[in-house]
Amino acid sequence: MEIIMFVLFFIQNLFVTLIMKYAYSSYFKYENGMVMGVHIPKEHIENEEVQHLLSSTRTRMNRFLSINCFLSGAICFLVFWNMIVFILIFCIWITVYLVFIQYLSFTAHRRLYDLKMKNEWIVESQQRKVYIDTRVSAGIENSAIPAFRHLLPVVAEIGCFLPFLWHQKASYFPILLTFFLCAFLVSIILWILHIHINHSERSAYSTDTALNQTIHVTMKRYKGTAFLLGNSLNAAAWICVAVSTLATQTFSSSGIYAYSAIQFFSAVGLLTPLLLGQKRKQELLSSDPAPLIVDDDEYWKTGFYYNPSDHKTFVPDRMQGSNYTLNYAKKGAWIFSGSVAVLTVGCLIWAFAVLIPFLHVTIDMKFDGTTLQITSAGYSSELPVSDIRKIELLDELPHDDFARINGGATDEYLIGRFRGNTYGDCSLYIFQDAAPILLIQTEDETVFINFKDPEETRNWFEELSTGLSSSSRNYFHSLIASESLRSISFLVASHSFGYSFAALNTNRSTNLSPTGSGNYYVCSIFYSKLICNTDHEIRI
Repeated sequence: MEIIMFVLFFIQNLFVTLIMKYAYSSYFKYENGMVMGVHIPKEHIENEEVQHLLSSTRTRMNRFLSINCFLSGAICFLVFWNMIVFILIFCIWITVYLVFIQYLSFTAHRRLYDLKMKNEWIVESQQRKVYIDTRVSAGIENSAIPAFRHLLPVVAEIGCFLPFLWHQKASYFPILLTFFLCAFLVSIILWILHIHINHSERSAYSTDTALNQTIHVTMKRYKGTAFLLGNSLNAAAWICVAVSTLATQTFSSSGIYAYSAIQFFSAVGLLTPLLLGQKRKQELLSSDPAPLIVDDDEYWKTGFYYNPSDHKTFVPDRMQGSNYTLNYAKKGAWIFSGSVAVLTVGCLIWAFAVLIPFLHVTIDMKFDGTTLQITSAGYSSELPVSDIRKIELLDELPHDDFARINGGATDEYLIGRFRGNTYGDCSLYIFQDAAPILLIQTEDETVFINFKDPEETRNWFEELSTGLSSSSRNYFHSLIASESLRSISFLVASHSFGYSFAALNTNRSTNLSPTGSGNYYVCSIFYSKLICNTDHEIRI
């Protein structure tokens, strides 16, 4: 498991940091009359203050990106020391990384904007709120890659999942469901983005309509290719896992390796066309002798876009040309951002609340004679003694392909809710390096538990066995007592009836007749039958 986690996160982290380093390399280039997201007239770009701000920001950004490129790989080695520590540190690192890189770019952008306004570097002819080449819109729809092509990978994903609906009790079903939902969610997001791109690209880059149309067609095709290729490879990753699991009826580590490898190529397939498209766009714009420069910096002065006159909610990002950002003059942008922020913070809080108890795992068990209570790392089981049907001391954990449903599973421990092929849903409180193991079963629950000290496990087995035997004996004695009272009542009644019948016959014949004796014994037999037909089953 550690090797899988290391490879997965190492590739992911380095890929993300290197892409960010590459993306911000163009942030400091003077293109389309703009640098660091601020329009600066060409004659002022060599201004001493401007160059100093560019140089200092570039140095800080490169230092930050280089350090985090190293850290992204270094923290992955923590997985071999402590899995929980690694996950917690990764959550902290990725949050700080994303927040701080935005802080660096936005603060530098704001400083440059303030410098521009102080020096009044404004070209009146460039101050336009919106510029749209309406002649472009009609001709580009038919040139875009149709978004309905995403239907094929989505249907393939669903089709490969349907057979597993008849295997919901299989031990591998929970983890398989997780993989399916992740792949399916990515596919839907890419499909929605493709639809948005096909219907929203209307920006004007030049006074030349033909050039605008060429850029729009080019970008739609590159972006459409990126989304479709990423979706197809994402679906292929899930299909590979599904087919492998169906063939072997097990969820093996090889499936995880295959899924990770294909998802890596999915990310490459998604980003490569986007970057190539951005490069091609710049090539086309550089050939324009009279580029259209629109100074709309007032809507970007904070680093975020705020334009009440723009009806669009999603717009091309000023800071990163291949990305999209939100128009915060729209209510929907705040709802979307707020939802993402709440979800992110909630996930972080939940992750810390769940993972921190696993930093130091202990197993506690208490027995008060009537109830057995087990707790560990936020998980617990409470078993009434009267419900316990089986207690057994095992040499090792049964080989039942236990799959984690909810809890922690490392090479050190298995804590939480699991599902096995034979035992079904059960609770595990297991230190992997320790033996023996105590099996406790009720009609509704199966529990496996042990302690690091083998003697402690054996002592608990003896104590529980003794406690349960004593409890059973007490129950038996109380049952016997209640049965004795009932038996005495039946005895008195039967003998009374028997004696009465015998007395009646004796009074008539002045001696004890066979008839009277027969009546007596019939009543006695009736009593015995009642006693023998008791509905209690006593087990010790």
